Amino acid sequence: MEVVHERNHKYEGMAIKELAEMTGKHPLDAFLDLALDERLETEFLIPPRDSEDELKLRGRQLKDPYAHISASDGGAHVRFLTLSTWPVYWLSYWIRDKEIMSLEQAHYKMSALPAWLTDFKDRGTLRVGNWADIIVYNQEELGYVYGKPVYANDFPGGERRLIQKPKGLRYIIVNGTVTFEENKCTGALPGKLLRSYDMVD
Repeated sequence: MEVVHERNHKYEGMAIKELAEMTGKHPLDAFLDLALDERLETEFLIPPRDSEDELKLRGRQLKDPYAHISASDGGAHVRFLTLSTWPVYWLSYWIRDKEIMSLEQAHYKMSALPAWLTDFKDRGTLRVGNWADIIVYNQEELGYVYGKPVYANDFPGGERRLIQKPKGLRYIIVNGTVTFEENKCTGALPGKLLRSYDMVD
């Protein structure tokens, strides 16, 4: 996806197989030699597999009532990347474009089902007394600001990380308080940091 040294710019956008052919090496050697030459700072990308058969299979898997579609590492890699693209992809590609299920079913898979699976009784649905964590969006406008993830130096000390920003999100509301308008942080911090001992009854 992206190299560090100018001498390697010719390799950007290539598949590992093409890199191996160009350098006359075994694909694994070509991959490792490039990574080591750049002191492990090269950005590699696993491309999506979008053959029609694979998309049909994936669509069937996603529609399964027992399939849990959410993907999260709980912010474990926030120092290195904040991509969090799956909700926008789910609602734009699979629901808006492919129409594999209704919007109501899609929201159930994103919120109520994961809350039920993890035994959070006061989350995942909009009900009186539940936590008011809500995203307001325009489904027709959902997408990404950048064509591919970009680097930002937005951490203390100028730390660099990969980010991707959404389009079409109007508001993010946490505990009933607006925390983001479009991609602008309001500065409100109504959430609470949960530590392992907070999760124990």
